[in-house]
Amino acid sequence: MNKINYDGTKEYPFMCTLGTASIYEQEFGTDLIADVYGKIDTATTTAEVISAEFVVERLVAANGGKELPKTTMKLIDEGFPAVASTVIDYTVDNWSAYIRALWAMLKTADIVNGTNNIPSFKVWQFQVTAIDMHELSHIVIDSCQKGLFRSGVTTISQ
Repeated sequence: MNKINYDGTKEYPFMCTLGTASIYEQEFGTDLIADVYGKIDTATTTAEVISAEFVVERLVAANGGKELPKTTMKLIDEGFPAVASTVIDYTVDNWSAYIRALWAMLKTADIVNGTNNIPSFKVWQFQVTAIDMHELSHIVIDSCQKGLFRSGVTTISQ
């Protein structure tokens, strides 16, 4: 079982399991996976293509106009063109879903441990005074990946 210090006061046990998804749905009336992962629309992403020619031009200029080694040119040819994000849009994330998911993960550990330390979400949310949302988003997604999308766990036998 993992532990998290989300508010700077102490470590709390938390875990993401199938039960977490059920707790989340019962409490919030919506799906944990849909809320946390949302929808990624690659057609409307703000990205640009970086060409091999662009990279070569920049590297040659940085190298004082000298020709680049053949090994460098080979690496550039293998790695480009590449797509790079040009805008970070915080409005596409469902930030409150990360808070709700954390609570469901804390509640899951609470139930598994047989304790009753985590109050209802309505009470708990007002007990949290400060939190690093950016870090929390990574922890929640990582925990969901490990708890709900583990590869190699499900097998089929004949």
